[in-house]
Amino acid sequence: MAWRRYGGRVATDYGFAGAVIGFVVSVIMFALLVGLSLRAEHGEGTGGCVGCACILRLIALLGLTLGTGIGYMIARSYGG
Repeated sequence: MAWRRYGGRVATDYGFAGAVIGFVVSVIMFALLVGLSLRAEHGEGTGGCVGCACILRLIALLGLTLGTGIGYMIARSYGG
């Protein structure tokens, strides 16, 4: 979000921008990992990996949950 400051300068909230970027990246990662877990569950090209689909789904959910917060914290640290 941006708003006007004194002297016509625009101030930007780097935390919001970082949260949006983190969310977009985590959604893309979530979709890829869920696709891989579905492929592993149906047995296409897997060598008998027991529990791979479950682990991939767990990692996908953790990435989706933490992506926004991590993006926010990284952007706030750069935002002087």
